[in-house]
Formats: sequence, C-alpha cells, structure tokens
Amino acid sequence: MPTYLEHINKVFWGLTRGESLTRTALEWHNPAIGQTQKKIKKDDKLRGIQWRLVIAYSGFEITVKALMNCFKPTSKGETFKNFIQKCDLPNYSPLTPPQPREQEDLEKWLSKGEGAIAKFLGVNQTDTKVINRWMIQSNEIASWEEAFKLAKALRNASAHGFLSPSKAQQWELEPALRTLADDLGTILAYGLKKLT
Repeated sequence: MPTYLEHINKVFWGLTRGESLTRTALEWHNPAIGQTQKKIKKDDKLRGIQWRLVIAYSGFEITVKALMNCFKPTSKGETFKNFIQKCDLPNYSPLTPPQPREQEDLEKWLSKGEGAIAKFLGVNQTDTKVINRWMIQSNEIASWEEAFKLAKALRNASAHGFLSPSKAQQWELEPALRTLADDLGTILAYGLKKLT
C-alpha cells in the first residue's frame, strides 16, 4: 500500500476511534464500576467517574494525534498545547480546588509521587506537580491548557491505580473529575469544528 494511503488510514482510524471513545465517555451519565444488582456503593460510583475521565482522555489523545499529524514519538506536551491554541476556545471558567479536611494525608499521598511506587505506576513528577499546585497550594485551574494538564495527571493517577476511589471521595474530587472529562470533550468539539 502506498505511504500516503497508510497515512490516510492512520488519520481516519485516529479520528473515528478517538471521537468514539470521547463521545462514549461523555454520554456515560451515571458511571459506576463494580456495582452489584442490589446496590451501587460510593466507591463504585467514584471508580466509574474516574474511568469516565480515563476513557475521555484516551479518546482525546488519539483524536488530537490524528488531527495534528503526530504519529511518531515527539514532545506530546507541545502537540497538545498547539492543538488547544488552534481551537479558538472561549474563556475558561476556572476550576477551584477542593478543600479536603485531611490536608496532611493528601500531602503524604503526593509525596509518594517522588517514590518508586508512583514511578512504577506511571505517575510522573510533572503529574504530581500539577496536582500539588491545584490541591495543596490551592491555585485554581484558569485555562484550557491547565485543565488538560490536570485531566492528564488525574487520568494517570487513576488509570495506574495510584488514586483510589476512596481517596477521590475523601478529597472531594468527584466534581473536578466530571468537569475535566467534559472539558476534554469541549476542547475536542472546538478543535474538530476548527480543523476539519
């Protein structure tokens, strides 16, 4: 198959697969994972909300790479930053940090981000810095790019088992997890409208 046809197939696959994943996540209105027929527990609900963000992020990442013609390993951060800048998004409605009662426990959890377990689980130093800035230093998320970075950090922490549903509940992350998944969908919608 000629190279240009392979490239077209990659772009088409990326757009269809990525858009489908993001749309599916955003249409999952009452997410829960692990529930029984009788009762949905709070952890089941939070786990579902976390995975809604994980799925939305995966779809977002695949679609952006396809739209930005990014099929080789590059500085992914720059690819996403460039994409967001091209989208002509409206002003971002700031995302305020939660005010968990157990700040010390949160700081202890984040300090594990420097350790071997976090590295093993795929939570890198950049992710912990973003979470720290938002949750410990109480700096609101004030731009689409910052929202993307926090979504990525919480996605990595959730997908790799570093952020448990009980911790997400304890630190009052449910509203932010929902908002960030929706934010990824908004960025993608604006990007698709602008770039296609």
